[in-house]
Amino acid sequence: MTNKKQSLLDAIIDLGIECCNMDNHGTPLTRDIILCKDKHENVQMTRTIIVNQIHLLGYTHSTIAIKFGRTTQAVCKILNDAHPAFYATSACYRLATRELSARCEDYLQNL
Repeated sequence: MTNKKQSLLDAIIDLGIECCNMDNHGTPLTRDIILCKDKHENVQMTRTIIVNQIHLLGYTHSTIAIKFGRTTQAVCKILNDAHPAFYATSACYRLATRELSARCEDYLQNL
């Protein structure tokens, strides 16, 4: 049985996958692909969007690191380097980020 914080974390991951899901070299994005260490650009962008949103909701770096099987330093690198770089250069990234933020707000209002 999971608590509400764990359920919210899982829901954010699922919402992020829905917002970003496009053909990933013929394979749709799944939770397993996002949580593993896949290096494809679409996977990295999706992972970065999700990590950023989870961080904005107040989860700690260590909680995010455990969920994604990373170190806290890797999570900091995603938040401090990857997110600003993708946000500055990719219109699709900005669109998916806004969509995930809106869906998260709707989800939180319906809790």
